[in-house]
Amino acid sequence: MSYHENNPQFTIGGVTYNEDMVPIGFSEDYATGFNDQIDRPPLNALAASVTASNGTEYGIYTTVNGINTEIKTLDENATVISNRNDDGTWNTKDEYKDVFSEDDEKNAENNLQETINGNDNFWNSYGASDTVADNTNDNNTNNASLTNDDGGAGDVAKLRENYSVGRVDHIIQKLSLRNLVYPIDADFGNTQDYIQINQFTYKPINQDIFFGGLKNSKAGSTFLKGLQNTSPKEKYLGLVKLPMPNQLQDSNNVAWGQDQLNAITAAVSAAVFGASGGAVNTLQEIATGQRPIIGNPKEGQKESLVGMLRNSFSKDNLGERGKKIKGFFDELNQSSDARLLGRSILGSAILNIAQFGVTPETALARGAGVVPNSNMQLLFNAPTLREFTFNWRLTARSREEAIRVKNIIRFFKQGMAVKKNNKNKTGEGSFFLGTPNIFDIHFKTSKQNYEILDRNDSVLRIKTCALTGVAVNYTPDGMWNAYEKGMPTSVLLSLRFGELEPIFDTDYEEDPFKINNKVTDQRSVPIDAIGY
Repeated sequence: MSYHENNPQFTIGGVTYNEDMVPIGFSEDYATGFNDQIDRPPLNALAASVTASNGTEYGIYTTVNGINTEIKTLDENATVISNRNDDGTWNTKDEYKDVFSEDDEKNAENNLQETINGNDNFWNSYGASDTVADNTNDNNTNNASLTNDDGGAGDVAKLRENYSVGRVDHIIQKLSLRNLVYPIDADFGNTQDYIQINQFTYKPINQDIFFGGLKNSKAGSTFLKGLQNTSPKEKYLGLVKLPMPNQLQDSNNVAWGQDQLNAITAAVSAAVFGASGGAVNTLQEIATGQRPIIGNPKEGQKESLVGMLRNSFSKDNLGERGKKIKGFFDELNQSSDARLLGRSILGSAILNIAQFGVTPETALARGAGVVPNSNMQLLFNAPTLREFTFNWRLTARSREEAIRVKNIIRFFKQGMAVKKNNKNKTGEGSFFLGTPNIFDIHFKTSKQNYEILDRNDSVLRIKTCALTGVAVNYTPDGMWNAYEKGMPTSVLLSLRFGELEPIFDTDYEEDPFKINNKVTDQRSVPIDAIGY
């Protein structure tokens, strides 16, 4: 069954999961080999299959959020031959690498993505596309109304067909099939740490807000809960593996700013916001039917708005308010500080009307040698976005490695290029320009003691990024040196990335079951990990 708020359960391959992603109905011997519930990974079920190059068929087992995705033999032993990393790559056990190649791993990933894309049984976790809302129009077009208008969703869907995948993105996929690793003899994941950069096509994160139509409008939930962004990743294109950069650093910053509030401004603000609070409550009562606008209230209703205003301006109420105002001015007259500040503000206002620019602060400073207490504070303004720059010196030692270096440079240069309409040929115009591809950056290390993940938790994590700059120096030694066919002996590659969203405190959550995998592909951060 599909996910539903009133019946939050999932069924995959005959295994049912509850809303906490915990399988329901498994026998205890299903997860033998684990000491207790704490050590036991999420139980998985058969979701797809892949046929290896030797003709053997294997099963792809996964969970509703992608945690503990494995490739197993399709027999009674269900032997695990490969584990999936959270970036879409696979770790095949050494004893099975002869029968399950890297091409088989790529085929398995493609089969898995085909299964989870558009399938309500899977949450939007590891690069899978969100389920697209059904905007099918009613057959009876004569009864169409504003509520049935898709708000442009249909037009956006057609537009996305022309811009979501670039006309030459298939070349990036071809490049990725060449195993873009530098150096070509690197022992990444075993004895060497490395950086892995995945490339994806971009998906709009707020389409329902602007082009969802009245029927699918999320105005109410947005107003009450805030703007909800979705994952910007759509289609996986490929990856590159490079050595750890020689310079690796991060800087987390938050914007704070000075703010001032003097006594008179604070007093007026208190009065205005106090009155506005009552006005908001009254409007809420009218909107919910608790208070009529005019006429006699029905049973259970409060006094009408017109009646409330009439009573507010009655002789008794006005007299009472007059007493309060008189009392306030009496207290004001007894305070020399308040009289001086009020006189300065009033005099400044009169002079400003006559086009004489004299501020109350100037009048007090020059006339009394004081200035109002501004109650200056440093207040939080906004988060900031992080940027990262990585540099590598790529030196080709063979013809094959030279080709690999060129392929890696093109992988990034083409991936960051702005997209034109994929239906047009090169050189033709384009009505719109599409968003370039985006990238995930992962730092990897070797796995020990049967660890499932090879993530390096001793350095920073990085959210999904845009590649904002690619710089290549073909003469890093200050002079031209090249092999045959003009291949430079060495090049300096510099990549500049910018994160698509800021870092928040919830990004450091250590409990994977408290992460909403329907809207994010982030992973939990163990307490001993540095995190973001």
